[in-house]
Amino acid sequence: MSLLGKIVEFKKRVKSKGTIYIADNTNYLSVKADLYLLCKPYTDSLPKNSALAKELSPSLELYLLKQAKLSKAIFKTDFKEFKEKYLRELQNRIDSINAINDIKHMLNQNNTICLFDNCKLEEYCHLNILGELFQDKGYKVQYIKSKE
Repeated sequence: MSLLGKIVEFKKRVKSKGTIYIADNTNYLSVKADLYLLCKPYTDSLPKNSALAKELSPSLELYLLKQAKLSKAIFKTDFKEFKEKYLRELQNRIDSINAINDIKHMLNQNNTICLFDNCKLEEYCHLNILGELFQDKGYKVQYIKSKE
């Protein structure tokens, strides 16, 4: 088989994957996505053209722990503990596992997905942990910086 034939065969085997964007509620619409997922445990109002993905948010217990540590200004120093607990939750909650698998399936179909919430902590946000998780699985992740 010629080199060109091998390249064509390779391209058939390797599917293009979609992109996942990590954003917040001030900038999520700055990217064109097939699906916008608000990743928090609850909401009073759901932004237009988005869906609530509470399965990807920390549990209420972990969320309250984060809030308590933020109020004491110690969250950033204890972030490693939060990250480990959140990753354990994602691995042990059936709803989280199913949501992650659904997103992977959509990305494998070359869809673009934007995960967002109202957190302004950027690198200390649970969405960055999710972004790392998808990057580790070989997906393209782009982080959209908060508007100042």
